[in-house]
Amino acid sequence: MAANSARNVTMSDVARRAGVSRTAVSSVLNDRPGAAIPDETRRRIQAAIDELGYRVEAGHERIGFINLDPDIPAALGLREGYERALREAGHPLDPSLIVFGHATADGG
Repeated sequence: MAANSARNVTMSDVARRAGVSRTAVSSVLNDRPGAAIPDETRRRIQAAIDELGYRVEAGHERIGFINLDPDIPAALGLREGYERALREAGHPLDPSLIVFGHATADGG
């Protein structure tokens, strides 16, 4: 793996190297269900990632949670699921990334 020490390697760099769109790179990195990315294209993207030493930025590894009022039973269940998913994936829980709000007619 050749790391780019002059600057951080971006998804755009990977896309250019692989000859694909940035969206295709994002779809492969995020393993998006239903993304119609041919196997050969996936291999080219992975090769570009390896060659360039692409790494996801730390800010992109944090997972936030936006939910309704915590006093609503369904909201509590969703938060418990969020916390369980983080634990199972080995991600730390950052309370600053949990935001509660109230439903509105415009926002749901």
